[in-house]
Amino acid sequence: MVQSMEGLDKITDRIVEEARINAEKIEADARTKAEALLSEAEITAKQLLEEMWAQTEDDAESMLSRGQSLVRSEKRKDTLIKRQNQIEGIIDAALNKLAADSPETKLLRYVRMIEAAGIKAGEIVLSPADKEIGPALLAELTGDFSLSSSSGDFRAGLIVKQDKIIDNLTYDLAVRNARNELTQCVAELLEDN
Repeated sequence: MVQSMEGLDKITDRIVEEARINAEKIEADARTKAEALLSEAEITAKQLLEEMWAQTEDDAESMLSRGQSLVRSEKRKDTLIKRQNQIEGIIDAALNKLAADSPETKLLRYVRMIEAAGIKAGEIVLSPADKEIGPALLAELTGDFSLSSSSGDFRAGLIVKQDKIIDNLTYDLAVRNARNELTQCVAELLEDN
């Protein structure tokens, strides 16, 4: 029986040894698989970080480009507004210069304007600044004209009323009607200078 116990011990030792070898093998395989998974995870993480970094750089470049484009657009808009204001200022200054002409110059101009329009009669409305040339204007004109007792709300020029017909020969209206052409002309003059 001792022998059978020894045989049983040998079998048990062998089973234990095989189990230990199998456990070590399983542990080694698990370690290898874990290392492979960790290595693969590190590579994937590195690739993801590189992709994210590249995307971030692309996004930053895109944002910077959009920002620069917006700044250029705003600068062009600001330049155009300043240029438009400058043009409007020049047109307004020219209108003020015409309105500031001497009474004699205005008198001759107004007579020519009425004659060029073919107006033969009517009530003449002048601006408050031109009221003083009214009597001289009536003396220069041929036809049935009279002066309005009230002044018009405009800088210079005149309005002639004939019954229901109103001829607006004011500088304000002339400038308003020719605004596009005047703007283009002034812009071209500014470019030449």
